[in-house]
Amino acid sequence: MKLTVDGKSIGFFDFDYKAISTKIGISVSGGSDSAMLFYLMAKHLKGVTLQPWSCVALEDDPLKSRPHTRDAAEKVIEYVRNKFPDADIAESHQFEIFRDDPEVLKEAKKRNQPGWWNYPMMDKGVVKIINMEKHSKVAFETGMFGLLCVGTTMNPPQDVLDGWRKDDPNVYWEPRRSKANTPLWDTKGSALSHYKPFVNVNKKFLAGLYEQEDIMDLHNITESCTGFPKDTNWFTEPCKRCFWCYERKWAFGSYDGGVTE
Repeated sequence: MKLTVDGKSIGFFDFDYKAISTKIGISVSGGSDSAMLFYLMAKHLKGVTLQPWSCVALEDDPLKSRPHTRDAAEKVIEYVRNKFPDADIAESHQFEIFRDDPEVLKEAKKRNQPGWWNYPMMDKGVVKIINMEKHSKVAFETGMFGLLCVGTTMNPPQDVLDGWRKDDPNVYWEPRRSKANTPLWDTKGSALSHYKPFVNVNKKFLAGLYEQEDIMDLHNITESCTGFPKDTNWFTEPCKRCFWCYERKWAFGSYDGGVTE
């Protein structure tokens, strides 16, 4: 099938997905992109079991951990279950990773190539990627799913990013998400396939999908902000300073919780 917003169309599961696996994983972060992907999969995919799969990233310093993301993911999963009671949705699987793990951090420093992130502290972001790769490989090998779907989107246009940086020198993003014509499939060096249907459209495209589906109530329970406790009143309000807050405001006109100012 095709998804179309403002004249731009992308393919969506326009292949024989059941020939790959009848157990399909969906990485649910609690954010708006993965929430939309999960919603559309539950609505349109037939004859398969959907496996919600979530990563909770923790750190030794409690002021930098974000354990509440598990709750955001569960809210999204519950919403989709209630919306599509006939969809075959397995019990959610959550796992914790520790971004301070010295061995994985050492590996991350080697892999954090120029163009991945333009922020030196983002070695810890690569730690999350490495751990998710390892956990997805185990999930594949144990039969939890044979295909994993990820809601990654493209960055906003470069002039928008440059404008944010001009306003706030501390705004950082992933340059690799700005590449055009990124492959929709990634095998991660194994037989396990990762499918990323939104990787060549930005969050404004997804904002259009939310409007088309008339599910802004789903969007309003998602969380994008990655601010620390001191910047978010212990995760009760958006920081309005991180990249994800800037991006959400640009695409939807509001921050987490519908905050507009």
